[in-house]
Amino acid sequence: GWPAAVDLEGIDQFDIDGFESIGGDIAVVRAVDSVDVLIQNNVLRRSLGNGVRLEASAGVLVFDNLIVENGAAGIAALGQN
Repeated sequence: GWPAAVDLEGIDQFDIDGFESIGGDIAVVRAVDSVDVLIQNNVLRRSLGNGVRLEASAGVLVFDNLIVENGAAGIAALGQN
Protein backbone atom coordinates (compact mmCIF):
# COMPACT_ATOMS: atom_id res chain seq x y z
CA GLY A 1 0.00 0.00 0.00
CA TRP A 2 0.83 3.68 0.13
CA PRO A 3 2.03 5.55 3.24
CA ALA A 4 -0.81 8.08 2.83
CA ALA A 5 -3.58 8.98 0.41
CA VAL A 6 -2.19 12.55 0.55
CA ASP A 7 1.53 12.59 1.38
CA LEU A 8 3.24 15.97 1.82
CA GLU A 9 6.96 15.97 2.49
CA GLY A 10 8.88 19.27 2.60
CA ILE A 11 5.87 21.14 1.19
CA ASP A 12 5.20 24.75 2.19
CA GLN A 13 2.03 26.85 1.85
CA PHE A 14 -0.37 24.14 0.69
CA ASP A 15 -4.15 23.79 1.19
CA ILE A 16 -6.20 20.60 1.23
CA ASP A 17 -9.80 21.79 1.18
CA GLY A 18 -13.03 19.99 0.34
CA PHE A 19 -11.89 16.46 -0.53
CA GLU A 20 -12.89 12.94 0.45
CA SER A 21 -9.71 10.91 0.87
CA ILE A 22 -9.58 7.23 1.74
CA GLY A 23 -6.80 4.89 2.82
CA GLY A 24 -3.11 4.91 3.59
CA ASP A 25 -0.94 2.64 5.71
CA ILE A 26 0.31 5.43 8.02
CA ALA A 27 -2.39 8.11 7.62
CA VAL A 28 -4.95 9.47 5.21
CA VAL A 29 -3.06 12.81 5.19
CA ARG A 30 0.58 12.94 6.29
CA ALA A 31 2.69 16.12 6.46
CA VAL A 32 6.44 15.72 7.14
CA ASP A 33 8.82 18.73 7.44
CA SER A 34 6.12 20.97 5.99
CA VAL A 35 5.19 24.56 6.86
CA ASP A 36 1.91 26.53 6.62
CA VAL A 37 -0.39 23.69 5.60
CA LEU A 38 -4.18 24.04 5.84
CA ILE A 39 -6.32 20.89 6.09
CA GLN A 40 -10.01 21.82 6.20
CA ASN A 41 -13.49 20.74 5.12
CA ASN A 42 -12.45 17.19 4.23
CA VAL A 43 -13.68 13.66 4.90
CA LEU A 44 -10.64 11.56 5.86
CA ARG A 45 -11.28 7.88 6.48
CA ARG A 46 -10.21 4.25 6.38
CA SER A 47 -6.48 4.54 7.07
CA LEU A 48 -4.73 1.69 8.83
CA GLY A 49 -3.09 4.44 10.93
CA ASN A 50 -4.10 8.05 11.70
CA GLY A 51 -6.55 10.29 9.92
CA VAL A 52 -4.00 13.14 9.95
CA ARG A 53 -0.34 12.66 10.93
CA LEU A 54 1.94 15.67 11.37
CA GLU A 55 5.67 15.02 11.72
CA ALA A 56 8.12 17.89 12.40
CA SER A 57 5.80 20.37 10.69
CA ALA A 58 4.96 23.94 11.73
CA GLY A 59 2.04 26.26 11.13
CA VAL A 60 -0.41 23.47 10.28
CA LEU A 61 -4.12 24.13 10.80
CA VAL A 62 -6.50 21.17 10.87
CA PHE A 63 -10.04 22.54 10.91
CA ASP A 64 -13.62 21.36 10.27
CA ASN A 65 -12.83 17.86 8.98
CA LEU A 66 -14.73 14.60 9.44
CA ILE A 67 -12.05 12.07 10.45
CA VAL A 68 -13.54 8.57 10.93
CA GLU A 69 -12.97 4.84 10.55
CA ASN A 70 -9.19 4.97 11.04
CA GLY A 71 -7.04 2.41 12.84
CA ALA A 72 -5.36 4.89 15.22
CA ALA A 73 -5.86 8.45 16.52
CA GLY A 74 -7.77 10.87 14.34
CA ILE A 75 -4.94 13.43 14.57
CA ALA A 76 -1.36 12.69 15.64
CA ALA A 77 1.30 15.42 16.00
CA LEU A 78 4.91 14.29 16.37
CA GLY A 79 8.18 16.22 16.46
CA GLN A 80 9.57 19.39 17.95
CA ASN A 81 7.56 22.02 16.06
